[in-house]
Amino acid sequence: MNANVPTTEKLIMHSNTMESSKLRQHLEEVESGRRELQTELGNIVYPVLTLPPELVSQIFVHCLPSHGRVRPKVDTPPLSLSQICRDWREIALSSCELWSSLDLLFTAGSPNDGALPLLETWFSRAKDYPLSVTIRSEDEELDPKIISLISSVAGRIQSLELQGRREDLQLFATPHATFTRLRRLAVIYPDSSFAYHPDFASDILENIDAPSLLELTIPSAPRSFNRYPSLTSIKLRSIDERGLVDLSHQFPQLLHLTASVTGEWNSDDDSDSDNSSSDRLSLPTHIILPRLQSLHLLRGEFDLFTLPSLRRLENPEYYVANESDRLLAFVERSACDLDHIGLDFDDLVKCLEVIPSVASLNVLLHPEEMPQFKELMTTAPTPLPHLRILGISSHQENFDYLSFIQLIRARRGPPTTTTTTTRLESVQVEFYDMVANVDKIPVSARTELESLISGGLKLQVTCSGVIDSSWPAAMGESPPLTTNN
Repeated sequence: MNANVPTTEKLIMHSNTMESSKLRQHLEEVESGRRELQTELGNIVYPVLTLPPELVSQIFVHCLPSHGRVRPKVDTPPLSLSQICRDWREIALSSCELWSSLDLLFTAGSPNDGALPLLETWFSRAKDYPLSVTIRSEDEELDPKIISLISSVAGRIQSLELQGRREDLQLFATPHATFTRLRRLAVIYPDSSFAYHPDFASDILENIDAPSLLELTIPSAPRSFNRYPSLTSIKLRSIDERGLVDLSHQFPQLLHLTASVTGEWNSDDDSDSDNSSSDRLSLPTHIILPRLQSLHLLRGEFDLFTLPSLRRLENPEYYVANESDRLLAFVERSACDLDHIGLDFDDLVKCLEVIPSVASLNVLLHPEEMPQFKELMTTAPTPLPHLRILGISSHQENFDYLSFIQLIRARRGPPTTTTTTTRLESVQVEFYDMVANVDKIPVSARTELESLISGGLKLQVTCSGVIDSSWPAAMGESPPLTTNN
């Protein structure tokens, strides 16, 4: 065999050597290209990074929830904003307003060991900025150190919302608690235990010094409101008629009132029932609050009120029917120009003529009334021509989605040359039957509604059944504290 003739093994080795050389050369080219790109990227000045820190800080603040309650979650602001880059972290940590609100929820069985250092860090980053603090506890005992820490910064708190066990809330009622900046105070029980301790609200209020308090939410009327002469908003789950009269005399400047008006605490025992009747007859004909702008009656009668400045009127949550005569008399007596009203369908039909300026309407409908409601709201001359916001409460079973969609499309059409009807902007539907679920919305209706949403309509469907659900899914909302849990 000729020694100069390469063997198969040598040919393979030579081929591998050539291939390795090409690969090394290609790798060097790739590495060189990567280094060049890194150099170019390093020289790029991103517009967002050229913004003044003060402007970036304000942008961060606008990322917080609109309701103002900030949950400490790593994937939501402000914590998420501090994880983007070093510059943003420095801006976030130095933005006091970004850390001025904190909403903590303690659920049964969940330890709250980490809450104390979290509160300390949060309050430290807020520095001297006014604080908004929400504490919710669902049958879970709170660490007294948490309550002690909140009390230690009382002078910095402008909004305080407390929802929890009576035993925990009572710890806030220690003497000498001074809240010099407090503008809003809410004390709510997660159950009906307040009924057995009607003086508990008084115990708390008598030991919280808040000379600048404007908004107060409590389960029941305290023995006295004297410590808070500047109140402009009061929410009560229970107050008797005489207490309401006293309240109207003490706060003629009141702007907002939510109340369930009862007579159950008018007398100390059953033997005084005759005296209660006498007291009822001695009450003034009408309670006049000349500046009141919004009234939400959880229970009570329109007959009690004359409210010339009223703009928002909400009937009880279950919308007591057959109130049209009283409502008509109330509106005529008050001569008020309502912007919002909540009532059932029958009363709406009877009261349309006295509420022409309404821009926001909540209506209770039986499912079979949906076609009639559609006809009422779309027949010329169009009623409620200024309507922009519509809320509907109904049962989901047998709900007429076709009439509902036709109503929305008709009220979102552009004004014609002969009409100046305002375009419907926002619709919220609440289905409150036990088996309600957004998954039961028909596919065809969902498609139509998605088309309306893409066209700019703000739409929310919520179901308050065995399992609460909403569509489209609500993003990052924190449920508000209410007086009627």
